[in-house]
Formats: sequence, structure tokens, C-alpha cells
Amino acid sequence: MRRIMLLIFTVLSLGVATAFSQNDIRDKRVTIHIKEAPFSVVAGTLIQDFDVPIGLEMSPSTPIDDLVFEPNLSYTLPDGDHMKWPIPKEEWYKPKKYSFSLDLDNAPLSDVMNAIIKQMPEYRWESDGKVINILPTSDRDDRIVKLLATKIEKFESEVDPRIVTVRLSFLEAPEILQFVNDSHIGISKSVDLASTNTFRQLDGKLHFERQTVKELLNSILFVKRGGWVVRMDRLPENDPKKSRNILVIF
Repeated sequence: MRRIMLLIFTVLSLGVATAFSQNDIRDKRVTIHIKEAPFSVVAGTLIQDFDVPIGLEMSPSTPIDDLVFEPNLSYTLPDGDHMKWPIPKEEWYKPKKYSFSLDLDNAPLSDVMNAIIKQMPEYRWESDGKVINILPTSDRDDRIVKLLATKIEKFESEVDPRIVTVRLSFLEAPEILQFVNDSHIGISKSVDLASTNTFRQLDGKLHFERQTVKELLNSILFVKRGGWVVRMDRLPENDPKKSRNILVIF
């Protein structure tokens, strides 16, 4: 009897382990064929076509336009307006530093990310199994590093919130306001930074406790899908090191 119970336990354990491994986003199968495309097309393909959530910390030395991408899923407004996807090739902009060519069939996402990072060597990627993060390898702004490490004791949204209100609630968290006060730096609350896709409504209520800002952004991202971006404003004089403003976009 004991042997039978042990066998059942072993089979169940293997089944659970297999289920968890299958749910790891790094194992998701992706087919992507693009040539000399901007990052907006790369990220858009992963987000819109394969439901891969992406969080990006942008290095101050990276041209902004090179890594810009739509951080939210396609959403149709009442007037019929919506994000254009896929982006027509004639609307691709020419990157200053980074362009991407990928030719992969049914490859695990981990292989796709490795192929992407090879073409942007100042960055690395990591994953908790739920979302993908792209981070600078060395040239990071100390203010962003400090912000992402800031501990948020509790974050809670209203029921069935729109993404834009989640973002505003995030920026008004007591720990964020304290960071702004202590660091003498601003975090923009302008909704103009985000697309109309932020009016998409989420189901339920978000509730997270005792997470760093980076962990919280990833938790929100796992629910809303799409992406997030944290970078320094490039004003004044297009110099991020002189900037007094951090942009948090999702």
C-alpha cells in the first residue's frame, strides 16, 4: 500500500512539475521573421502576436526612438479608432543604433530573446517565468536604479480599473511620492505619454504587497499584458544626465 501511495505521489509531483515548466514563458514557442526592423516591430510582434509581456529599463545612452514601442494591447475606441497593427513597413522609422533581423521557426522564447540581445549588446534579458525584462548591462542611471529598488508596502486599484487609472494610482503611492521628495526629481503623470490603449479596462481588482517598484511593475504587467518602460526624460538639451524627470510608461 505504501509503495502504491508513493508511486501516486511521484506521478502527481511529476505532473505538477511538468505543468509549471509548460507555463514558463521562456518555453513559449515563437515564429518570427523580420529583417532590419526597428524595436517597435520586434516588441510588437512578441506582445501582440505571442502575448509576451515586456518590461524595459532604457539606458540613458540609448536613442529614445530606437527602443520605443507600444506598451499596451490593441484596443478599439468607441469611435472606431485603434492602434495600427501590424505596423505598415512604410511607417517603420530608421533606427540610429539598433535594428533587428530575426529568422526563427517555432523556437523557444529564450532562444528568441538571446537572438535579440545579440543585436543590442549593451542590454541583457531576464525572466521570472511570467514576464520578460530587458535591462542595461552597465550604463544605468542611478536614479532609476534607486526607483526600481524602492519597496512598496501595498498597492491596490479600484475594481475593474482602466489601465490609465492604474498608472496614476501607481505614481501616487506614498513610497513613490517619498522617493520624489527625497530625490528632488519628478515622475511625470502626463497621460499623453501613453497611447489611447490605456483606456482598456481590466477585470477585477489589483492587490499587491511588499514588492519593489520593479516587482510591482512586473506584477501589473502580468495582469494587463503588453509592456512597461522606465527611462529618463531627455530634456534639457537632450541630455538625460541633466534631466530632473523620470518617465514611467505602461
